Amino acid sequence: MPVSNADFVEEDFNFKNIESTKKIEVESNALTFGNTVYQISNISRVTVRKWKRIEKDVLSPFFILFLIAVGTALSVYLPEPRDKVISLLVILVGLFLFFDEKLRSPTYIYLLVIELNSGSVRYFASKDISFLEEAVLALYRVIENPYNNSSFTISFSDNRIIHNNSVTIGGDLLGTLFNNDAVQNVYDNCQRS
Repeated sequence: MPVSNADFVEEDFNFKNIESTKKIEVESNALTFGNTVYQISNISRVTVRKWKRIEKDVLSPFFILFLIAVGTALSVYLPEPRDKVISLLVILVGLFLFFDEKLRSPTYIYLLVIELNSGSVRYFASKDISFLEEAVLALYRVIENPYNNSSFTISFSDNRIIHNNSVTIGGDLLGTLFNNDAVQNVYDNCQRS
């Protein structure tokens, strides 16, 4: 499954928009994370997107340009050779920071994007794209067949999908679900022993 960036406007996205939950639980026709529950039928699209994460410690381009401008101004207005060396060092530091920022490879994270019929969008982050693609396929199976009573947990803390294969049966198995004489006889025999 290729990563899609269609219809993804990075300017509108903020790191604060990523849900902080450690897991998404899917049970029958409900998707739950944190204190929020959605019906599976209200999900309109699930996809994986690549997002360039901008680190908070990145220097402002204005600061770098300011250093270069100050160095240039010092070299023009200060006549002493010692001052010219200092201004040259300021210009070199500014140029070094400029090229360091340009050459530094960006850090990417991947987002599990869940879009709802209401237009609301939920983002869940991981660095493991194969895990998110597996999550999309698991959600796809539930969306395609919402009555299959599948139950699983998408765990973001350890990047795995945990399938809950337990079966829940409601009611009294012998008395309510099976209502014939053969089962009643088995039930009576169990009561006597």
